[in-house]
Amino acid sequence: MKFFLIEIVKSIREVIIANLKEIGRWLTEKQ
Repeated sequence: MKFFLIEIVKSIREVIIANLKEIGRWLTEKQ
């Protein structure tokens, strides 16, 4: 069960990091 939770946290973190990179790229294009 614990391993399962760790996997979920990892995938959520990856999604958040990908979104932040996307937002950063969008902001640099706007300037």
